[in-house]
Amino acid sequence: MKLLCLGDSLTAGWYKQGQAYAPYASKVKEAIKDIDITLMGYPGADATMLRRTLESSAEYRRCEVAVVLVGTNDVIRQCRDGSKDSAMRVFSNIHDLYRILLERNIRVIPVTIPPIVPLDPEDGMTIARDLINDTIRTYAKERDLRLVEFHDTILKADSKTHFDDECHMTPLGYDLLGKLVIEQLSKM
Repeated sequence: MKLLCLGDSLTAGWYKQGQAYAPYASKVKEAIKDIDITLMGYPGADATMLRRTLESSAEYRRCEVAVVLVGTNDVIRQCRDGSKDSAMRVFSNIHDLYRILLERNIRVIPVTIPPIVPLDPEDGMTIARDLINDTIRTYAKERDLRLVEFHDTILKADSKTHFDDECHMTPLGYDLLGKLVIEQLSKM
């Protein structure tokens, strides 16, 4: 299998303020020996930047499956007001990534956007992220796509051992994400 891991710093495995990396793709490679992984994780990237990257790159086109984890930077930059309009604009940009990949016959595995800790249910970013995640879940279900439910799973984990800062994981957190990806890949 040829796998694309596409996303932002969470896909890159960024932790210790960018001084170290522990991408979930390493856990996937460890578990599935005959997999070829293209890692396209860019710290600071949002869905619009990733769309431009896909449009200008041929590297990913040989992939058969793409795990797409993006949205944290979009939410931070565009959704502080928590409005449905801003959340749907972000989802539209994420949807563009899914569309580009699907048009190239690459199977897409969407990943829900993890929380920013500590959680504040009244915060605009939390409200918007929840709307986007609900839309990602609906999109995946309607199209019979595999979904990595990272948001709900990481919420149940110990934040002291799984979060490095307010939005990045520790190697243990990224390993958890890798296990969730492996689980979905095994069902394909």
